[in-house]
Amino acid sequence: MSYETISFRDIPIPLAKKYLEEYIELLKRSGLSVEQIVESMYDYASAFTKCDPDRVGELFEKLTKDIGFKEVTAAMIINIVPTVVDELRTLLQFEASVPEEEVLTKVIEMLKEYCTLE
Repeated sequence: MSYETISFRDIPIPLAKKYLEEYIELLKRSGLSVEQIVESMYDYASAFTKCDPDRVGELFEKLTKDIGFKEVTAAMIINIVPTVVDELRTLLQFEASVPEEEVLTKVIEMLKEYCTLE
């Protein structure tokens, strides 16, 4: 089976996991086999998911729309799940400016709400 990239968008790993689960289920229901590359991507996404895949879309939306982060920044934040503001600051390299301290603290609180911190 060949693939063609139709569009590209930065998304967090938990969202990729959710999409892969849906794709794998569709293949199985159709009686088709799941290719090794898809299984490998799913295994990777499963191993590195730190947030609830069913709620991560809402968090991603809040980070991009409410806070104003670029998609690439929001995806990195959700993938890494920083626990302190200083860790969060290191992920803001694609942003034109660093938000105020209270905004960064709000982001950390949002991560605590949506993600399991280990």
